[in-house]
Amino acid sequence: MKGFKNLSVSGKFISVVVILLILEAVIGISSIYFLNRMNNNLNAIVEVDAEKIKLAARINRNLVEIHRAEKNMLLSNTKEAIELYADKISRSKNELETRASNLIQLLDLDNKALFDQFLQPIRNS
Repeated sequence: MKGFKNLSVSGKFISVVVILLILEAVIGISSIYFLNRMNNNLNAIVEVDAEKIKLAARINRNLVEIHRAEKNMLLSNTKEAIELYADKISRSKNELETRASNLIQLLDLDNKALFDQFLQPIRNS
C-alpha cells in the first residue's frame, strides 16, 4: 500500500485501469466457459431428449393406428377388408418395433426395463 500512496495521479489511474482490465478478462473468460457448458447441455437436450419425445409420440401414433385397425377389422364384413386391416396392423407393428428399438438405445437401464415391460403385451399380441 505504501507503494500505491507514492504513485502519481497518472500512475494510480493506470493501476486502476490495469486492475479493471484484469477483472474484465477474468469475467469474460469465465463467461465464455459457462456459456460453452450451457451450450453443451442444450445440445444434449436437443439431440437426445427431443429425439426420445419424437420417438415416443410416433410410437403412440402407431398404437392408435393398431387400435383403429383392430376395431375396423372387427367391424368389417368382407374378407378383403379384414385382410386390408390385418396388413395395416402388421405394418404399424413393424414401424412400432423399429421405433421402439431406436428409443431403447437412448434410454438408461431403469427406463429400458420399464419400456420393455410396456412393450410385452404389444409384442405378445
